[in-house]
Amino acid sequence: MEKVEKTQKMFEGSYEYLNKNVTYSQEDFVVFRSEDGKSVIYRSEQLTRVGTGEFLKINTDYVVNGKYNPTKVTVVKSLGMDIATERYNINYEKNLMNYLFVSENSADEDAYSEKEIEVNLPNKFHLATPSFTSSMVFTHANKFSTIGRNPFIMVRTHSDWEFSEETTNTPIYLELLTHEKTELKINDQDLSCTKVHVYQHDSSAGIPEKPSLFYISRHVGIPYKLETHDELVIQIKNLKKHENFYSNMY
Repeated sequence: MEKVEKTQKMFEGSYEYLNKNVTYSQEDFVVFRSEDGKSVIYRSEQLTRVGTGEFLKINTDYVVNGKYNPTKVTVVKSLGMDIATERYNINYEKNLMNYLFVSENSADEDAYSEKEIEVNLPNKFHLATPSFTSSMVFTHANKFSTIGRNPFIMVRTHSDWEFSEETTNTPIYLELLTHEKTELKINDQDLSCTKVHVYQHDSSAGIPEKPSLFYISRHVGIPYKLETHDELVIQIKNLKKHENFYSNMY
């Protein structure tokens, strides 16, 4: 994962993942800022018990520049003896992403494999990862129109435990519900946030759909809560802000 020397903590906390009010996963996170102010690191660890009784662990480092655009992203998944690592390095001058995938087994040295490709990037994109912490950082990097839905492209790779060359660019559409601060209360915490609807289609398509609802921090784009139409909820369980930053955040 990315080194965090010469950084300062901004926030730390955890999320709980619920399906029909039953908790099935947890994500702990820390957000750092470099001392020179040129980058922010969103670091998270998710733990989910799978059907075998083992825990799937996913560690993500999502590094953005001063404009909150991703520059380096690392995702490490481990389940039992299997480990899969994905590394993304983004070159904005060439509009290219270097993608490295490493698969290994801690009990079998011969199981090691490594693949690397380059991927062309679209404009106004977000690099999707399993981490909820960094899932809406692109909203902090872009200006929103208050009229209609704002288009963005979700860039995804499809390697799981084995390498895949497949990448997809999926359009999504965000609608800012209000410019006014919304007060959200979760686990006795009062949080000021912005409400955003996320759609799979533009309104011009005329396709009826129920959007996902995000409650997003007005600082560094941390999501506080997600509500979907199929009763999936991800929400802040606890949150600590470090007094060096945003003393008037809430």
